[in-house]
Amino acid sequence: MTAYQQLPQGPPQRKKTITQKWWFWVALAVVVAALLFAGCSIVIGAANMTTTTTEQAAPAYAPTETTQSDTPTTTKPLSAQEQLTAEVTNAVGKALGDSNRDMPARPDLVHATRGEEVFVGWPVNESLTEGTTKDEARIETMNVLKAVRGTKAWTIGKYKAITVRGTYPLVNDYGEQSEETVFNLTFNRATVNRFVFDNLDTHKVFLHASSGKVHPAFQY
Repeated sequence: MTAYQQLPQGPPQRKKTITQKWWFWVALAVVVAALLFAGCSIVIGAANMTTTTTEQAAPAYAPTETTQSDTPTTTKPLSAQEQLTAEVTNAVGKALGDSNRDMPARPDLVHATRGEEVFVGWPVNESLTEGTTKDEARIETMNVLKAVRGTKAWTIGKYKAITVRGTYPLVNDYGEQSEETVFNLTFNRATVNRFVFDNLDTHKVFLHASSGKVHPAFQY
């Protein structure tokens, strides 16, 4: 007789598959979470890179802003007096030309008062010698008188005279040099109208002035 009694056996137990184990689902959840996190990081990184590239490239395509004044620029019309002065200034400027002494534009002063006189001042150009510089002053004076007489302003303005003033650097007894007036002469209208400039003796032009002074340094 058997010493022990064998217990009755039930149906055989099946082995659990991997999908039925709890740690599988935990591991799967961790992997999925990791993949989602990595995907989001890639998307965000790409978006940031696109934004940075766009911001850096923007200046190359940004249109240039042009600032315009809302207030229209208006030019005040010249008065009749100013028109006459402007015409005389233009004519005298062409007659004198540029300075060869690095001086301001010639003429440096023009004033034309209707019915009174025309005043023209300028720095005299330097020539090769003292004698030829004196000649230059007289030649330039003739050119100024001729230029003024040839303008419409001379007829319209009915000027009584033309006053010319020339300046040149002079040295005083102390050796100091400064730009000084070397002649200031007035020619009346009748004299200016009478001049035949092509035949006029250059050396005698100052002698026709009705009034004024010539510095000794510019006298013959």
